[in-house]
Amino acid sequence: PSILQRWRETERVHPTYYIGDVHGMAGPLDSLLRWIEDDAASAGVAPRVGFLGDIVDRGPDSRACMDMVCDVIDRWPGSVLHLGNHDAWFLDVIATKGKTSSAESWVLNGGVATVESYCGGTFDPNFFDVVVGDHPRHVEAMKAASLQTRNGPFTAVHAGLDPRVPADGQTRETLLWIRDPFLRHVDPRFGPVIHGHTPVGKRPVVTENRISLDTGAYDTAIL
Repeated sequence: PSILQRWRETERVHPTYYIGDVHGMAGPLDSLLRWIEDDAASAGVAPRVGFLGDIVDRGPDSRACMDMVCDVIDRWPGSVLHLGNHDAWFLDVIATKGKTSSAESWVLNGGVATVESYCGGTFDPNFFDVVVGDHPRHVEAMKAASLQTRNGPFTAVHAGLDPRVPADGQTRETLLWIRDPFLRHVDPRFGPVIHGHTPVGKRPVVTENRISLDTGAYDTAIL
């Protein structure tokens, strides 16, 4: 059988479900994971989940979301977390105890909600110690997160790929942050790329090159 045929057979037995930016929305994530479990069970298959990053920040319960992500990775082999730019901020802030140059940007872009989620609704200055001491699995999962993965003909990544650069030459900055020129690029020979990062409305957007899954869950409650 060809590589494509082997991939199709694997996906038939272990289908991959990709989830866009969660951003601390535990309710929608819990509902979606329950749906995935039921959908896979109805077909008699074992699911895999590809989280596209930005699990934390903005929404009210980043801690519970990370609990669910870690549970899925442990329970459904082959599941993977892709690192998002907000997750990278989170790791940087934890590692430096808030002394990183990106701390202010993190706080202004939803970091306060993450602190409160881990610290019982208050802005605890010992947030860093709370996360490392009480939730080491969360930190481990983020440190082990992938920047990009391949699944048959698809590439999965948080933000996107620079179409001017080979897949193996993409920088970490690009994979976590790119919008243009990736979003403006139209070429059926490039991609397809499954990604989040840029909200596209209440429904996913599919083009020749990309499957865009960031439905702005922290604002729409749709994941």
